[in-house]
Amino acid sequence: MSAIAPRDDDRIQRTQYGILFKVADRAKRGRVSWDDFYIFETLLNRPDAEYWIAFQYFDVYVDVRPP
Repeated sequence: MSAIAPRDDDRIQRTQYGILFKVADRAKRGRVSWDDFYIFETLLNRPDAEYWIAFQYFDVYVDVRPP
């Protein structure tokens, strides 16, 4: 995470950079591809970006089919 978070930035905390990185890293590879970055930037331009980021961060696959 230290590679993506600036040292002296008072606008956002270092842990928040980690959350944004997890949202941007769609394939969960530990790196952000150009396509991931482009999609993330598009997401940030949405008027409801905060909700989409929260949804993407907490989104987990749940199988709701009956056993």
